[in-house]
Amino acid sequence: MSDRYLHGVTVSAIAQDWLTGKKSWKCEATNSKNPSVGRARKSTECAPRGKTADDLRVTIMYDDEKQVRSVNLLCDYGPGDQTCQQLFTDPCHRIRLVWADGACAGKLVD
Repeated sequence: MSDRYLHGVTVSAIAQDWLTGKKSWKCEATNSKNPSVGRARKSTECAPRGKTADDLRVTIMYDDEKQVRSVNLLCDYGPGDQTCQQLFTDPCHRIRLVWADGACAGKLVD
């Protein structure tokens, strides 16, 4: 696997298992019509349902299910906010954790 992809991370583990499954968020996938060099061909943007949808977002950039380039978390509540802290520190879903068959392996990627 190329170094441009996050080792062991899958789109479904983040979007389906964690965000829509455990957190009941909604996710929407899009394909890039003309991806530029170095850009992912697809993206999935997820947000919570309800009034916080504009303030919290997770964007997954990928070429294929097992070829995830990046996962970006955005929390507009500000530093120290409990909602942001929970999203960024969910023990089994920190963005830099290694995944094994869709389950958190609990090891940091260097």
